[in-house]
Amino acid sequence: MRPPRADNQEAVTDADVVLLCLRAADAPEVLKGLTFRPRQRVIGVMPSLSVAELRDMVGPVAEISRAIPAVSVAERAGLTPVYPAGSAAEATFAELGSTVPLGTEAQLEAASAASATVAAHFAYLTTIVEWLAGRGVDAGQARRLVGAVFTGAAADLATASAFDELAGQHATPGGQNEQLLAGLRRAGVYEAVGQGLDDLLG
Repeated sequence: MRPPRADNQEAVTDADVVLLCLRAADAPEVLKGLTFRPRQRVIGVMPSLSVAELRDMVGPVAEISRAIPAVSVAERAGLTPVYPAGSAAEATFAELGSTVPLGTEAQLEAASAASATVAAHFAYLTTIVEWLAGRGVDAGQARRLVGAVFTGAAADLATASAFDELAGQHATPGGQNEQLLAGLRRAGVYEAVGQGLDDLLG
């Protein structure tokens, strides 16, 4: 096993492919003191710095690509959006699950925004758990019940059906699923999700 590198410059010097895993706000300060080799390939995993901006920071290198990995890559699972196709980003993250090469950076930014819905999803589940607890269900039991419902429903994601078709399959005419869905639509919940995603992209 190779010993840890003494500093960022040593890590960059020793690598043929360099992953930039920084907060976007910290990148200019961290990168300005580093020297990259012309034949290196650089992968940025920061959602808001473009290929052109990264090139200005690292100087002339063979290739700059981008990826938006999820935590599931730690388990060699998940699907990572990358740009462009055929890049070091695609080759690297194909080894850590699978990839979706996107045609433009605008599409990559949209995919990044879409991935920012995870916290909102868990907040939605928390709302359901708290509602159950407010009806007298033990909080631990409520979490187990809600977790079981959505774990079971998640299995449907492996099918070829579109998500709106899955919604229809779970919404029995006149049933509780259909009634709640209709109520949330009347309240503008889903329009608010779309607007929130638009806001993330500015």
